[in-house]
Amino acid sequence: MGEPRIRVSALLRWETSILLCRHEKNGKEHWLLPGGGVDSGESLVDALHRELAEEVGVGAEVPVEGPVAIVDSIAPVRSFAAKHVVHIIFAGDLTGQSL
Repeated sequence: MGEPRIRVSALLRWETSILLCRHEKNGKEHWLLPGGGVDSGESLVDALHRELAEEVGVGAEVPVEGPVAIVDSIAPVRSFAAKHVVHIIFAGDLTGQSL
């Protein structure tokens, strides 16, 4: 197992809902907070705004707070691809914006 991968995501409120992104992998459907990996030399907030622009179509115009949570996940040793990911979660509010 190599170095942990850093991933940022956002818990985005929109009126009375939370925004999730639908992903398909290996024929299975997953619902995740919008976000993605942090590139070397990129700040956490810059990476989050880049990912929000790519996945949701909103970017730097969304003010974010946090981090509000940090969670790590480590794949079991016997799994096909051993992986360690550190998830850094921010919060934001999209109320009043068009999605």
